[in-house]
Amino acid sequence: MRLLKGLIILTVVVAALVVGIGLLLPDRAHVERSITVRAKPATVYVALDGFKRFTQWAPWTRLDPDTQYRHDGPPWGVGAKMTWSSDQPSVGHGSQEIVEAVPYARIRSRLVFSGFDSENYSTLTIRADGEGSVVSWAYDATFHGNLLGRFFALKLDDWVGKDYEQGLANLRAMVEPLADLGDDPLARIEFAEPTAGGAYALRIRPEEGARAESAAAALAAFATVAGLDRDGEPIRATPTGVLQFVH
Repeated sequence: MRLLKGLIILTVVVAALVVGIGLLLPDRAHVERSITVRAKPATVYVALDGFKRFTQWAPWTRLDPDTQYRHDGPPWGVGAKMTWSSDQPSVGHGSQEIVEAVPYARIRSRLVFSGFDSENYSTLTIRADGEGSVVSWAYDATFHGNLLGRFFALKLDDWVGKDYEQGLANLRAMVEPLADLGDDPLARIEFAEPTAGGAYALRIRPEEGARAESAAAALAAFATVAGLDRDGEPIRATPTGVLQFVH
């Protein structure tokens, strides 16, 4: 009986100690990594806004090539959403949705992981650096008092930081060969809501004195950088060139 009583007391003490330590730990965690790329902020931003190119640079894609992805909402900007589903526990199920998009500067997404009730955000920040850009990728989590999450945060930088470094290296390899879109390509872009058949329209106005063909070429370059899936060739080469694509 003394042994059993001692084990019970020890268990209570350990549990109290764990809870006490957990209450003293921070309720938030932050992980961030940066990399320099030889591409202007506008090109980097267009490539990252939305999730069309996400699987090309995300470090977790290689963990399960059979992961299923679904895109909802607009192709880019606030409201663009990607949901993923995998049988691999290391990938799991979840979604991310863009909640803030500041052209050429910042893209912030809300992350939801199935089975976790923490509040999670991913932020990509872009700033000019000479002829290139510095891209920072940050992850922020708030645990809302969850003690397990607070203990998990102690190793978060070790676990997630390496993935973020690999992801940024993949991003650099993806972005640097892309065409330079200039300093403000979105000033010339018009985006139309989808038709009944599900096709979107992307329009670009040529600069004054420019030929329609150059507008169509600029539009095609934008679509390529953004990773849009084309539905045929540009349907019209007029002063307001038009390109259809499927979301």
